[in-house]
Amino acid sequence: MSREFSAVLRILKKSGLKLQLDTNGKNASLLKQLLEDEIGDRIVMDVKGPLALYGNLLGEEINHKEITTSIALVTKFPEYEFQTTIAPIIRSKDESPEINYLAPEEIGDTAKLIKDTTNSQKQPYLLRLFDPATCLDERLKSIQKLPYSTMFRYRTVAREHQVLTEIEKG
Repeated sequence: MSREFSAVLRILKKSGLKLQLDTNGKNASLLKQLLEDEIGDRIVMDVKGPLALYGNLLGEEINHKEITTSIALVTKFPEYEFQTTIAPIIRSKDESPEINYLAPEEIGDTAKLIKDTTNSQKQPYLLRLFDPATCLDERLKSIQKLPYSTMFRYRTVAREHQVLTEIEKG
């Protein structure tokens, strides 16, 4: 349905609306088409985590090349930002799954992924705090919310690779 989606966005753009696009990187070809058609004034890419965990975080198989292509394309839009939610991850699929938050080192790996893909340590990168109350996955609703103060540790590790890393205001 990407053709229909593009057509709707074109109509909105022609009517003078400023468009913000959001992506998790799964559809690089659509992103490329929107860029070529100059649709999208701002884009936000939710980089879920390091490539090794991406599919697990999304709950589906992911083509790693698709994600890195999307990261590279995002930087070509007029305005853009990368973000990652410090989210819980289900690390095993047995009867009693292990669920815990992404570790600071994994956020560092995510920031490094952005650096390695864009060849820049100066990408706008926002870290967001996960809110279990708004989560659709019932398995994750019972996890305790991280204290805001822990976000500083994540930011410190991310800034080793992305110096412009900020924390979403709580």
